[in-house]
Amino acid sequence: DTQNNLGKAVVGTVSGSSISFGTPVTFLANNINVMDVSYDTSAQKVLVVYRDANQSNHGYGKVGTVSGTSISFGSATEFEDGLITNLAVAYDENAGKHLIVYADYNDSSYGKAVVATISGTSVSFGSAVTFVSNEANYNQVVYDSTNQKMVVAWNRATTATEAAVATISGTSVSFGTTATVHSGYD
Repeated sequence: DTQNNLGKAVVGTVSGSSISFGTPVTFLANNINVMDVSYDTSAQKVLVVYRDANQSNHGYGKVGTVSGTSISFGSATEFEDGLITNLAVAYDENAGKHLIVYADYNDSSYGKAVVATISGTSVSFGSAVTFVSNEANYNQVVYDSTNQKMVVAWNRATTATEAAVATISGTSVSFGTTATVHSGYD
């Protein structure tokens, strides 16, 4: 939104090769400048994660419920009480959880990951885990449905692009051996 960078969401309905939209809904009436969203196939809800500029750029999440062409949101829950950057989220269908990855600016921009669980219109978070003890830029996370694992990729301090397999167990996540995708910074 061009008015104070409000956080807004809108439901899109696909029909053939066309899409129509409902009315935009404000989920954050504050300044928002970093966000991502994932869909929970089990709960049939969306999880919006974002950095709230009016709350010292801390990380928050909200659950969205779609009804017809409208969406409503539950309350905000904080997952990181420090400034975050490079935020991404994806849903693990096997674990039934979301994995949020981000750089923790207050901890030397180390790459961190946290598991999110949706229950009704609320979200809860596990403890953050460091996946790279270095500056983590351009973080991405995707679900590998064949192997039923998450894959996290990042650029480490502009020296290399790296990736690792992430395994969710309950409300925690562990990482396999880091692999170098590309040396250098492109």
